[in-house]
Amino acid sequence: MAIVAPGANLVITDAEDLIFQQMEAEPLKTALTNVNWLYLHHQPRLVGVAPSQPSALARNAVVVVPIIPSAEAGMRYDFRTTAITSANTNLTVTVEYCTAYTGLPTSGTPTAWTNIFTQVTATTALAVTTQHKATQAIPSTAVALRWTVSAAAGTFELHHLHAAPVPSAVASGVQASGFVAYDDGLFDTVAGAPVHTELLNRCKRSTIAIMRDRRIMVASVAGDEAQANCRVAETDKTTFASFATLRLVFPWQADTVSVGVQCLTTVSAGSGTGLIKVAQVASDGVADPQEVVINATAAGAITPDTLILTLQGDGPYRWADVAISMKTTAGNTTYLHSLAMIYRPGD
Repeated sequence: MAIVAPGANLVITDAEDLIFQQMEAEPLKTALTNVNWLYLHHQPRLVGVAPSQPSALARNAVVVVPIIPSAEAGMRYDFRTTAITSANTNLTVTVEYCTAYTGLPTSGTPTAWTNIFTQVTATTALAVTTQHKATQAIPSTAVALRWTVSAAAGTFELHHLHAAPVPSAVASGVQASGFVAYDDGLFDTVAGAPVHTELLNRCKRSTIAIMRDRRIMVASVAGDEAQANCRVAETDKTTFASFATLRLVFPWQADTVSVGVQCLTTVSAGSGTGLIKVAQVASDGVADPQEVVINATAAGAITPDTLILTLQGDGPYRWADVAISMKTTAGNTTYLHSLAMIYRPGD
């Protein structure tokens, strides 16, 4: 390493070259405050599920959804639950979280759930009701949410479950996600404060941190947590049979993306090895379609895996088709209680 200075023949030809032009703060300030805005208003769906339930439920609907929440402690989320009731009645929604899924309620190791909220909403017969519960905290350690929905009278149809991040204020200091807020204390109020390289880099780094911290549920399949009520089941296929094909869209992403697969499945008896398969559909544009095969247990556990997808299309419409298949062992039943595909931009 050496300290280098200009040579002896340095010449300044014009006197005005000695006068440094004033650098305006406003463009950088605008960029930094835009990142603060993004922190408040980037709200990708943590949960977006249309559960598979009977059309006229006279019992509780209980749906477990695997999640990967924000790494930031105390991040707030809005919850929306959409249903139609057959009568003028009250719809009760309870949402809980767990930090480890250890088994179904009927197993020897039932999962410990912690309540986030319980809310009762009056409904009108045969009208779509969307219950909104605002700004609820989900800890960064949560691995799943459980919705329990019931109607006080008549029957109901459960249409959609939704949760999205809605921070109430821009967090100060360095966050677990990597986000660092812009504070105008030095930049705006101290005479002669420098335009520091760190502030320029903060625009990019904090934007990327927000986008990658708030993962997006790009696909989901969900039935009831109880085996007896789970409608996504297989009883007679001992070789894989596809029951759902989904088109996933990844605007402006690279040629391949990595998507997390979180699956909660159980078996009535027998071996639980390799009973659920999630695979990219082969096509002319996909030379080597990838797949993941997921095991099941009798008690139930959330099993993670990763699927690499080769994208087709261009620009805003880059896509991949994915097929979900099931099989069982002879004489037994496989239950798919929940499957979530979760994407982190950049993966």
